[in-house]
Amino acid sequence: MSHLDIAAAIDRLYEQTAGDPAGHGDATGAEWYEAVLAVAGPEVDKAVLRQVRRSLRLADRMARYWCDPDHNDRLPSDWRLAADEALGSRGWEPALTIALLGLEAEPTPECFAECRKRWRQVHFEPWMEGITYSDWLGQREQMTEGGSSG
Repeated sequence: MSHLDIAAAIDRLYEQTAGDPAGHGDATGAEWYEAVLAVAGPEVDKAVLRQVRRSLRLADRMARYWCDPDHNDRLPSDWRLAADEALGSRGWEPALTIALLGLEAEPTPECFAECRKRWRQVHFEPWMEGITYSDWLGQREQMTEGGSSG
């Protein structure tokens, strides 16, 4: 499972939780976690696992928020809005962190684009605006070469 697959799995967890907050619990969370681990494989990075566990705790928080009688009568139909209201931008941090880890480990244009999109969700500002993936990769390679020779 790639870093982007794991970030997408977090999105699906949030979507499922927003779609049925009362149905989210320890059992469904554990099921989701085990499924991610099973697909991710035994060599998944500890930093990624930390973010996976964090996203599960955030999903638990979102479920509690939307099950609260003060909130459950106005659950938005769009799961992203439900996550935003319940968690704020912090809810999107685990998937961004995983995407950034993926960009560092195995850079691809898709991962670069995903980081750009997710950065805006968390920080409300552009990331690498006006920089193409090729430009970024070239700068990265120059920094790596410069760091290893000096």
